[in-house]
Order: sequence, then C-alpha cells, then structure tokens
Amino acid sequence: MKLVKGKNNYFIMLTAFWLLAITAVCITIAYTMRYDRPKWRSVKAVMSWHPALRCPPRSYAHISLTGNEITDAIKLDMARTGMRRILMEMDTIHGIHFHFGDSARYKTLIRVMDMLRQEKAESYLQDSDGIRFLYVSEE
Repeated sequence: MKLVKGKNNYFIMLTAFWLLAITAVCITIAYTMRYDRPKWRSVKAVMSWHPALRCPPRSYAHISLTGNEITDAIKLDMARTGMRRILMEMDTIHGIHFHFGDSARYKTLIRVMDMLRQEKAESYLQDSDGIRFLYVSEE
C-alpha cells in the first residue's frame, strides 16, 4: 500500500484508533473488576523472633509427615478428623501442627493445603516448622 502525499490515509488512522480503544477498554475492565478472595485462602506467616507474630498458645496435635506414603496417608486422615472436630466444636484450645520432615514429599504439602481448603479452614499459619491449623473465634 503506497501512501500518496496530500491524501489522508483513513485505514491506518482507524486501525490505530480501534487498537487504542480496545486497549483502553481492556485496561478499564481489569482495574474495575473486583476479585473477592475468601478469607480462608490466605496464609499468615509466623516468625518466632517477633513477639507479635508468634503462634497463638494452643495445645497442638503434632502430625509428623516423613515421606512414607502409607503412614502419611493415615496421619492425614486422622488430621482431617481432628480438623472437622475442632471446626464443629469451635475449639479455641486445640490445634493441629503439620511438621514436614526432611524426606517429606512436595505432594504431601499439596495434600495438606487441599485438605485445609476442602474443610474450609479459615485460620492456618505457616512457620519454619510447618503448618499450624487452629480455630480463631470471631470475638
């Protein structure tokens, strides 16, 4: 397509206009959309050296995950039962601490995170030892 001096090239101007308009609409939609994330999907980090960021005092049941498929599956089933009991009773005294050993597998961590999501656990903390599940009352 050869440009001729003195004539307006409407095709290029209209194409540029439409590209800018589509880009502006996409950016506007992206900034105005609300992403409502449920509260229970957030993980809170815990630092033992900072007094305000320490784990709440609870009686934690320690679940040590070693990497053995069979024993880890049994321990996770027991933890799921304990998690349901804590949530149903709204127990603010007990919790569950998942400790991942040196030979624990990554898929075990994913199974724990899936279990927390499936049971709709609203409060769980990630610390240097693993993951702690606890119930926090609304008050």
